[in-house]
Amino acid sequence: MEAEELVSEIRRLHPEWLLTRSDTARIARLESFWTRRVWRQARENSGALHAVGQRPEHLSPAAEAFEAQREHRRNLIHTGDDWSNLNLWAEVADTGDVPTWYRAVMPVGRRVEEWRVVGHELSWHVLAVVSRRGSRRGVGTTHADWVGAYVDIRRLTADPEGYLRLWIEEMDVQSMRRRGSATRP
Repeated sequence: MEAEELVSEIRRLHPEWLLTRSDTARIARLESFWTRRVWRQARENSGALHAVGQRPEHLSPAAEAFEAQREHRRNLIHTGDDWSNLNLWAEVADTGDVPTWYRAVMPVGRRVEEWRVVGHELSWHVLAVVSRRGSRRGVGTTHADWVGAYVDIRRLTADPEGYLRLWIEEMDVQSMRRRGSATRP
């Protein structure tokens, strides 16, 4: 569902990144895998499926972000305050290791909603890093598989500044319900 939200925003804002035709064969394989095979495997041997999900390559960086969110939530709950209107912000630190294309969109001191930065970093990692080496190393590429059925990932990753701008400036929070509310308690 998160991949579907991303594809929908890409379709709306950057149709130049879309495939000419959606890969319907890939979509059918993914639907069959997730609606039949995984459920059958979970029913027959849930321990093995759980073990796969606990491998280190499945836990990072998404697990780090999730654990940070969990810790933030615990801290907020213990304060007893009303945090319903909480907005979390992120900004780039003044270090020399930030690429020029990144600074073009996120100059030092610019504050943006944290979900935008986290969403960009996680999805960029999955689309640009994991999807390139995943099939060779047995790393899960589910998100990239779903996005790649509709989006030309090579074209998208050839425009890192544009992809960052999509997340930081262009996306509508209402269109990214799973990501936009992910950092709020």
